[in-house]
Amino acid sequence: MFIVTIRYLSLAKMHALLATFPLMVMAIAAVFLKEPVGIRRWDAVFVGLLGVLVILRPGLAAIQPAALLALVTALMFTAYNVMTRLVSRYDDGETSTVYMAVVGLEVMTAIGPFYWETPTLSDWGWLLALSISAAIGHLLLIKALEAAPASSLQPFNYTLLVFATIVGYIFFDSLPDFWTVIGAMIVVASGLYTIYRERRRAPTKKP
Repeated sequence: MFIVTIRYLSLAKMHALLATFPLMVMAIAAVFLKEPVGIRRWDAVFVGLLGVLVILRPGLAAIQPAALLALVTALMFTAYNVMTRLVSRYDDGETSTVYMAVVGLEVMTAIGPFYWETPTLSDWGWLLALSISAAIGHLLLIKALEAAPASSLQPFNYTLLVFATIVGYIFFDSLPDFWTVIGAMIVVASGLYTIYRERRRAPTKKP
């Protein structure tokens, strides 16, 4: 879903919408993983949704179908985070990475021949770099989810928006528009402030 969507949206706008997934993780982790999530975090989910509406601007302009795909991508990545946290109770990170790679290999081997284009030598280099960075990134994410609750790791995901904006500008000369920036700031601020307040209150809850 990410690869399909990124063909139609800039990196900055894509990650502005993906910035909703940490809030989704907090909400879903509370339901399925029984992780403690305070009222401020629930409030952040609704504030974050307001930020998404600012980015999409429904009623003021036609909503891009790709923007809706980005939200679906965020929801699927949320499910990936939560299920990875759940599986980490039984398997270590290396096991999860191997299973993910094997399943991905089987599925894409079945689909790939219908869309095959022979890569050039430089393409092979980029594909190798992509594969290595993706594998290392997923392994590190799985290790992080082994060590800490899914909800407590979400503030780090907001750095993706910063990196995506920088990379998008350097390589594609693309910057987000004014309303995308405002909406992204609302989403990010709501999540970070809520987690900050929850951590400030945490010591008072101990006996």
